[in-house]
Amino acid sequence: MLIQLNNIHKDYGQGDNLVKALDGLSLQVEKGEMVAVMGKSGSGKSTLLNVIGGLDTIDRGDYFFNDDRIIFTNQNQLARFRHNKIGFIVQNFALIGRKTVFDNIALPLKYNRLARSEIKTKVMAAISNMGLQDKVNRYPYQLSGGQCQRVAIARALINEPALLLADEPTGALDSRTEEEVMRVLLEFNRQGKTMLIVTHDSNIASLCHRTVHILDGKEVALE
Repeated sequence: MLIQLNNIHKDYGQGDNLVKALDGLSLQVEKGEMVAVMGKSGSGKSTLLNVIGGLDTIDRGDYFFNDDRIIFTNQNQLARFRHNKIGFIVQNFALIGRKTVFDNIALPLKYNRLARSEIKTKVMAAISNMGLQDKVNRYPYQLSGGQCQRVAIARALINEPALLLADEPTGALDSRTEEEVMRVLLEFNRQGKTMLIVTHDSNIASLCHRTVHILDGKEVALE
């Protein structure tokens, strides 16, 4: 078991403004699974991803990742966990505009203080894997949406994380580019990568092994 969430609670605000973003949610994800997370806006989907990725804390409950309990009060542990275990992909790509394709992908490796030669080897392999060989020195504004998302995927995978979290990864793309990006994600899943994908698109969900439906911060079973 890669992910085990037990009775997770996450509240925002207080009194009349209290919002129960996660209300006793429990979830298990096996290694190698590709899971879609669906629900209306405000249902708790993004909060769930942020908790799993260590970007947000919880108020109550237990979170185990690969049988290790995640301690949300230890910020140093959380930072290491995010950096070493989690890859993030978001709808707007989150690329740094002043950096080239090479430098955007290399960023996580530079945080690890790898030697320049090792960084170059890893990044060029990732660029080749994504079919971006002719875009190495381009900037994000010079790329199409699909190319930007492939750069973001390469960056998310460069540290070989145990889990890839994608929040509406095709939401800003046209249908043809969406198919292109999903082919990339499906290939990485076939290689054993575990993925959670937040999506409103039933076509995307149909490509995953199973779908988790969230309503008012809880997982619900649809009849």
